[in-house]
Amino acid sequence: TWLTPGTGLTITGTTMSASGTDISGQTEDTAPALNDFIITYDTSAATNKKVKGENVRKLYEGSATLATATTNTTTTLADATGLTFTADASATYIVELTGAYSTAAPATGIAVALNIPSGTVVGGGIVPVNSDGVARITSQTADDANLYTSGTVDAANTTYPLWGKWIVVVGVTGGSVTLRFRSEVAASGVTISPNNGFQATTVLNWKKV
Repeated sequence: TWLTPGTGLTITGTTMSASGTDISGQTEDTAPALNDFIITYDTSAATNKKVKGENVRKLYEGSATLATATTNTTTTLADATGLTFTADASATYIVELTGAYSTAAPATGIAVALNIPSGTVVGGGIVPVNSDGVARITSQTADDANLYTSGTVDAANTTYPLWGKWIVVVGVTGGSVTLRFRSEVAASGVTISPNNGFQATTVLNWKKV
């Protein structure tokens, strides 16, 4: 049960104090926020209930899912529609990508990067296996730019996994953080897919740290 302060209970930061012998007068908070202080208690006794305090921890603060397949046939980074979130100014985020992609030709690779409102970004996309059996990392050390593409794949129009992880330190201007992608070869398309041959969903997750 999530609780908010009520009769007989005071919570200041991570310090809790009670004026009575139990906390039966508390109200339930059904939507605790990140880092809220919460308590759990043993309801088996009428008085002198056992109380445990802890802070809310979440694996991710938010998620965005790709609704439809998005294709880019150019070597210029373009938005992956829907894979975006609004970042606060002067905040730090861990951003993770899990998804699927395909290419129009075996010799066409993919690159991914984040476009941020201000500040710095370090990370990149990870393509686990290419046609030579070696994983590739499409590194990023600057806003809306990538250093490498993933390289060739075994077959065209075939689903391959795509992962990514970044740390984003937003500057004084907050705003949209958006996943962008491009092809390795002009006029040869790469597609990020929500469902390309199997039940795969491309998701962007983020968490403020």
